[in-house]
This record gives sequence, structure tokens and C-alpha cells, in this order.
Amino acid sequence: MTTDHELSLAHHFAGLTEPRIDRSQLHELLDIVAIAICAVVAGADTWDDIEDFGNAKITWLSTFLDLPNGIPSHDTFRDLFRHLDPGTFQDGFTAWINAVWTPRRVQHVAIDGKAMRGSRGLCGTCLHLVSVWVGANSLTLGQVAVEDKSNEITAIPKLLQLLKLQGALVSIDALGCPKEIAQAIRATGADYLLQVKGNQPTLQADIQASFDAAFAADYVGFEHDLWGSVGRGHGRQEERVCLVLYNLERLSTPAEWLDLQAIVQVTRTRWIGDQDSFEVSYYISSRRGSAEALSPGGTRPLGDRKRLARGAGRGVRGGCQSSQGPGGRREPGDAAAHRCFSDPSGRQQRQHQRQVAPRQLGR
Repeated sequence: MTTDHELSLAHHFAGLTEPRIDRSQLHELLDIVAIAICAVVAGADTWDDIEDFGNAKITWLSTFLDLPNGIPSHDTFRDLFRHLDPGTFQDGFTAWINAVWTPRRVQHVAIDGKAMRGSRGLCGTCLHLVSVWVGANSLTLGQVAVEDKSNEITAIPKLLQLLKLQGALVSIDALGCPKEIAQAIRATGADYLLQVKGNQPTLQADIQASFDAAFAADYVGFEHDLWGSVGRGHGRQEERVCLVLYNLERLSTPAEWLDLQAIVQVTRTRWIGDQDSFEVSYYISSRRGSAEALSPGGTRPLGDRKRLARGAGRGVRGGCQSSQGPGGRREPGDAAAHRCFSDPSGRQQRQHQRQVAPRQLGR
């Protein structure tokens, strides 16, 4: 069981070296670090924000910090962090996050690489970060910087070594599914959920053929599971239908993917104003989980799971019945289910995209 000592910032940041000379140490090193961390967690973006947070919460902060000279100024925060060793700070922060985060309570983490806006230098390059994100907690467990996007794959194993991910499901969308990444994730005791893209053409074709065969057989003889979900925010609505197949005999290279247990098809229908888009994505996973557990991203379920299941059985031949909303308009959730099971291979989806994309681009 984790003790209070093991959860304390003082324990995990004990390796920080004091960069200031003696006469400049008006505030304790760990006081400055603790206030900054608390402020950033609370939403502070600038050094002024951190100072304002400290002054607003000084009564609470005084219950566990010394604060011999009150709250440091924003200049003090800035100057100290400019001179701290970034590697030592990252090690301490990651160790603290690992201590306070319980993998058993968080089932899904996502790894993604992003180019930082506004970081482009005179040479034309910009800062790329690879991060581990827990959407259910809105928490970044760790991140590492890479020289450019091509180095993101080599950075992921280093990032995995910093974290305790045993029992979690680790998903990667943007980077495809290199075999070495699957092996690195399994080495941590976690399971992988990796998107299959064009860089694995044989695997992608086999997965598409598997879902085509399941659809042609009305899913009879195919062990599968189904889950529908909806998400809203930032002026848009997205609905997903996740279909999982556990039959892998149609894959020609299953042994190349360590502990492969399931293949996943996710259809996404998005509405932004009066415009819509539709796409199909494929994944592989080492976890023999339900469609709900293997659905990428955090969403809430659609209302009628049985209706989706009926759509899976009927497909295009039965017309995929769907309920009507006010004024006879098809409910968005029904549209997602209809497209998923009447077009599992994506043929109609590709035609739909050719029609919708020019409108989205203003052509």
C-alpha cells in the first residue's frame, strides 16, 4: 500500500539541485515547485497566474508548506524554473504521477504526438511532443520531446519506460501500428489498441476482408461484440459505432503481432452545423475486451443497444430499420449504425467522402 511519504512531492523531488546562491534563497525550493505544480493543475498558464494562484490560496498552502517569506513573485518562479535541470525535474514529476495515479482505476490511456503551436524557430523546425493522455481524468501522465515527427516512434518506448501502465489499455491512432511498439507496450504489462493504416497494407486488407466476410454471413459463426457511443462539444457532434471480431483465422500474419486477440472496426459520423462527414478506422488489440472497452476515446453510450444489434444482423439486405426523430429526421445514432452495418468495407463511405469533402473545403 502506498504511504503518505511515497506520495509527497518532497520525496519525489528530493533529487532536485538548488540552482540559486545562498543570498537568493528567500523561498524554499520545494515550496516554489509545489505552488507551481498546484497552480498549473488548477489551470494557470503564465508565471503571473502562478503568483496569483499562490496569493489566492495562501491559507491552504500554509497548511503543508513552510512559506517563510510568503508567496514568491512571478519573477522568482520564472528564474528558478529557467535554471532547474529539466531531466531531473521530469524524472521527479513522472515518479510522483506514477505514485498518485492508480492504473487499476484508469483503463484507457492514449499516446499521441503533436507539434507545438508557436514553437517554430528560424530554421523552420518546431517542437514535437509525444504525450501519454488519460482522457477520463484529463491528465497527461508524461511526455517527451523529439526532434521531428519522424522520431516519434523511437520516442514511444522511452516514454513507456517512465510510466507504470500495467493493466491499462494503451491506444495509438496517429502513428500506425509498428510491431516494435506493440512489443514495447506488452513489455510494460499493458495491452495495446493500435490503428491500422496504409503502412501495413497486408494487415489492413485482411481486416477489411474479415469484416466483409462477417457482414456477408450476417455475423453468423463470427464471435463479435457491438457498442455505440455519442460525444458533443466545441459545436460538433460525433457518434461512433464500434464492432469487434474475435475470429482471426482470415489474417495472414497474426503471429507478427504479439498476443493479438481482436480486430476492431470503428465508424465515426460527425456533424458540424449542417455539414457531416463519415469515416471508417481499423484497429488491432491484444485485449479480448468488449466493444465498449475497445472503443477509442471517451464517450457516452447511445440509448438503444438492441437496435444497433438488430442493424448488425440485417445489414443492407434487411434495410437496417431505424427510428425517426422529430419531423421524420433520422436520429444521428441510427445513421451511424446504418452506415456501419450496411457498408462495413467502406465502399459507400468512400463515395460519401468524395461528395462531402469538397463541401467541407468550400469548393
